[in-house]
Amino acid sequence: MEQQPRTDQEKPAAKAKTPKTRSPAYPAVRLEKAIEAVKQIYEKERQNLTTPQVAFQHMGVTSKSSQGLLKLAALKKYGLVDYVEVDGKIRVKVSALGRILSIEDIDPVVRAERIREAAMKPAIYKRLIEQYPGGLPSDLTLRTDLIQDEKQKFNENAVDAFIRDFRATLAFAGISGSGMAATGNVDTEPEDNEPEEPMESAIMASEELMVTPPRQPLASRQPSGSQPSQVQLLTLVLKGNIIAKLSIPFPVSKETFDSLKKQIESLEDGLVEERPANQEKGF
Repeated sequence: MEQQPRTDQEKPAAKAKTPKTRSPAYPAVRLEKAIEAVKQIYEKERQNLTTPQVAFQHMGVTSKSSQGLLKLAALKKYGLVDYVEVDGKIRVKVSALGRILSIEDIDPVVRAERIREAAMKPAIYKRLIEQYPGGLPSDLTLRTDLIQDEKQKFNENAVDAFIRDFRATLAFAGISGSGMAATGNVDTEPEDNEPEEPMESAIMASEELMVTPPRQPLASRQPSGSQPSQVQLLTLVLKGNIIAKLSIPFPVSKETFDSLKKQIESLEDGLVEERPANQEKGF
């Protein structure tokens, strides 16, 4: 018996996509480590403009490391460095706050105030401090709130590291218990002034910071159809400080590379977060 094709009404309904959760922007390193890093930049540059690559090297990070970009972004979120655009290129400069915290013989009272100011700079830190004026709850409660709260909406894989660094920063700044409410007197930028990933994408575009495999001399390249000589683990810094890793044989043919691109594009439906219709229209 010949099987009749299914009508549209008989076809099984497509499974609804599960939206991916993206954590809000937050510093990738705790404040104490960020101050150590800005000191390294200040010792070499004072408050002169420099390139992100040079800043990476001052911090002891390789010039095209994804960790360098994350650390530099953390310094920016704490208000320790400024990004300045010069002739279409992003340059880095130690801020006034970063300079004060880089000076060893500064008055202890002033230093303590400036440390508390830096701790309140990240929008997510400021929001949580104001949310719990009597002191933070347990890690389990905080974790649950961060994942379920519509404003925070943390990814479960990132929230534990965030809580550890957040608590370490508060302890370093001397902010705890009832002292959290007192930080309202500290002069900080309103959180709305901190855009999402303010200049990281521009840095990547202008300074070509994404890690790329080494180029072989033409004479040493293998002929088409031969087996790849090695496997490269590539670390890619995507918008939003998202780190992607790709393991791929090197070198590959143009046909193989085109096939890779097509397969990555085919993953879009499963990886891309769906947005409400009003956001897609720009409302």
